[in-house]
Amino acid sequence: VNDGHDVPGWTMIPASFCGMGESDPQGFYDDNKTLGSWAGGAFGDNKIYQQISNLPEGKYKFSNYGIWIRHTGEEGDPIKGAYIYAKVGDKLFREPLPDTGWWRGLAEVTFESRIGEAEVGIMFEGTNVGQCVIYDFKLEYLGDKPIDERLGTLIANSQSIIDENAIFSGYIEQLTADINKANELLTGSDKEAKEALFTTFLADYETAIKNKEGYVELASMLKEALKTLAKGESEAIDALADYIYENDMEDKVENHAYDNAQIEEILTTLAELNEKAKNSVIEAGTDVTDLLVNGHFDGVGGWTATLNAGGATGRRSKLSRMCQTVPIVSKYRVSNGARGTGLNPRTIGMKVMAVQAIR
Repeated sequence: VNDGHDVPGWTMIPASFCGMGESDPQGFYDDNKTLGSWAGGAFGDNKIYQQISNLPEGKYKFSNYGIWIRHTGEEGDPIKGAYIYAKVGDKLFREPLPDTGWWRGLAEVTFESRIGEAEVGIMFEGTNVGQCVIYDFKLEYLGDKPIDERLGTLIANSQSIIDENAIFSGYIEQLTADINKANELLTGSDKEAKEALFTTFLADYETAIKNKEGYVELASMLKEALKTLAKGESEAIDALADYIYENDMEDKVENHAYDNAQIEEILTTLAELNEKAKNSVIEAGTDVTDLLVNGHFDGVGGWTATLNAGGATGRRSKLSRMCQTVPIVSKYRVSNGARGTGLNPRTIGMKVMAVQAIR
């Protein structure tokens, strides 16, 4: 990664992701207005963004005419895991960056903000991109739909959630009350009352959506925990079983008996108990490589790299340390399957074996 990482107004993850004033292959840009990054392989889960505030309610278009990216794969491979994005609250809007080849391309995403703020930028997740130049961001306000149209859309979306009957009953009751009030106001011309209702109605709808998504995550985690119970016997296994069955969790998940606060608490506790239970039955010689994120180096996502400065602008940095934290309660041996220097981690990967179980 090149030098010059102080970019006023922008936040980078990691902090040294991009440098200012990078040259591009075709000479399209004013070097004083570009951000660039080069990596020895694919980028990790990196992003550059800024938080903007004081936004009028409505729809926006965030764009960048001047994206240039190259991937680390074979010629003809598609670009993956590279996006222009906007995040409003918990809602993420994103569109893929174009496969520009040796040219520059346009990337844009539209989003709606009702909270007066948004986070906008470029992000990479599980990407094969290893080079990029970013130039000339633009933010446009596209206006807002009439309040009657916005209420009508919200009524339809909320009714769809109600008809699915897959959320906490209290949220269904609230959405039903909101729909009835909205239909009543739509017969009149009180715009101020309609706008006020839209704000609270939208918050109730987003609460319901969060509940629906929470149940999907909880059902998946519960399924995984039930598999853990069949792995053996231990005090940690018993604790997990007690938590699930004493709380009648399977039935309550099936009948959507939890609100959002309860789901959040259960997800945290269930994940902790399940992790302890799985680790409690690990024996010496067990292959536990699945504890690693991205053990075979499909890019470097999941790993934290410490770099030594590469020197002059444009030269690659040298890797001095690469690590990640795994949740274990035993002693382990970690290996890369080979000895010597100059190893290619994408072809070798990492392996973790339990050496000694600790009770």
